[in-house]
Amino acid sequence: MKKEILQNLAVLAVSLLVSFILAEIVIRVVAGAPLPEKLPMVMVVPDKDMGWMMKPNDKHFTYDIPVKLNSLGFRGPEVVDKRPDEYRILAIGDSNVYGQALPDEDIITTVWREKLNALGHDCHYTVVNMAARAWSTNQQYPLLETVGLGLEPDHIVLFFYVNDFKAVNIERRYENYKDY
Repeated sequence: MKKEILQNLAVLAVSLLVSFILAEIVIRVVAGAPLPEKLPMVMVVPDKDMGWMMKPNDKHFTYDIPVKLNSLGFRGPEVVDKRPDEYRILAIGDSNVYGQALPDEDIITTVWREKLNALGHDCHYTVVNMAARAWSTNQQYPLLETVGLGLEPDHIVLFFYVNDFKAVNIERRYENYKDY
């Protein structure tokens, strides 16, 4: 009886293993292989208002795409003093606006800036990327108050996904990162 149970378990284990291997092959053929990941990944610093922020001037990878953050800790060019002929737009969001898995030239803020400036208006458009991976709306609002409004925006666009409305415990996030 024991021998029969062990044989059945062995057959079941081998069947599951073969099934998982076949499923992996089918998924890779249909959907493609997972994106490769390189290190380092994004570095963060504690922040009492947002819980954490991406480290300013950090160099990291989003999967295998190199990323360089500006001195504010976001993707995109340095934000300098506003020019008289400049129309400044802040784009606040999470990984979709950050440009997860995208090179700088393909992130929404870069594409948007280029398309607006190609219209030939009398002003120069600047689109400031103020997005961080894994942020929620309750982290984005203090960012707007503490950093964003000081950049003198003419327009503010909040990008969100349904999961962004789940409030993050900012104090707990800050406590998790403050000693690093």
